[in-house]
Amino acid sequence: MKTLPTLLVALALSCTFLGQSPAQAQVAHRPVVVPASYFYNMPTPYTMPRPIVRPWPYPYYRYHASTAAEGYMRGVAAVTRARGEYNLLTSQAAINAEHARNLALDNSKKNAETFFAMRKINQESRAAERGPRPTKEDLVRLAKTAAPDRLANDQLNAATGQIAWPSALQGEQFASYRAEIERVFAERAAGGGMGAQQRDNLEQATGTMLVLLKNDIRQLAPMEYTNARRFVQSLAYEARVPTL
Repeated sequence: MKTLPTLLVALALSCTFLGQSPAQAQVAHRPVVVPASYFYNMPTPYTMPRPIVRPWPYPYYRYHASTAAEGYMRGVAAVTRARGEYNLLTSQAAINAEHARNLALDNSKKNAETFFAMRKINQESRAAERGPRPTKEDLVRLAKTAAPDRLANDQLNAATGQIAWPSALQGEQFASYRAEIERVFAERAAGGGMGAQQRDNLEQATGTMLVLLKNDIRQLAPMEYTNARRFVQSLAYEARVPTL
C-alpha cells in the first residue's frame, strides 16, 4: 500500500515530465467554448444562440516538431519527397512529349500515304479517260495522216525547181517570199539536196506567207483560202522529204 510521501513524489515527477507545475497539474482539463450548432441548439428568429461551455478532457496538441532533431528530419523528408515528386512529374512530362511526337509522326505518315493514294487514283482515272497508249505503228499512221499532201509535178517541178503558184499567192505582198522559195528549190534541184540553211530559209518564208494569207482570209473564198494554205504547207513539207 502506497504511502502519502510516495504519492506526492509521483505527482511531482509527472508534473515535471508534462512540463507543468503541481498547481497546474491539479487542473485536469481546460474549458472549451463550443458553438451551439454542434449540440443541436440551433438559433431561432427570436433567440440568439448562447455559447455552451463544455469541458475538453484532453490536452492541446500542436502539430510541430518537439525537438530540433525531429524538425531537421522532417525537413529532410520533405525535401526528399519534393525531389521524388519532381522526378516523377518530369518523367510523366517526357512520356507525354514522346506520345505527342509519335502522334505527330503518325499524322505525317497518314498525310503522305493519303497524298500518294489520291495521286494514284487521279493518274488511274486520267489513264482510263485517255484510253490505251498508241503503239509505234499508230504513231506512224497518224504522222502520215497529219502530214500535208505532196505537190504534183505540175505544181512543183523537182528537176528544175519551178513552182506553179495558185492565184491567191500571186499578190505583191508575197513576191519576195515567192522568190526566196523558188531560189531554194532551184538550188535543191541543181545540187540534189537541201542544206540546213536552205531548210531554215524555206521554213521562215513559208511561215510568213501563212501569216500574210491569214490576214487576207476575208478577201478570199473559203475554198481558195484552203487550197492556198495547203499549197504553202506542202512546200514546207517538201523540205523534210528527201529527194529521189
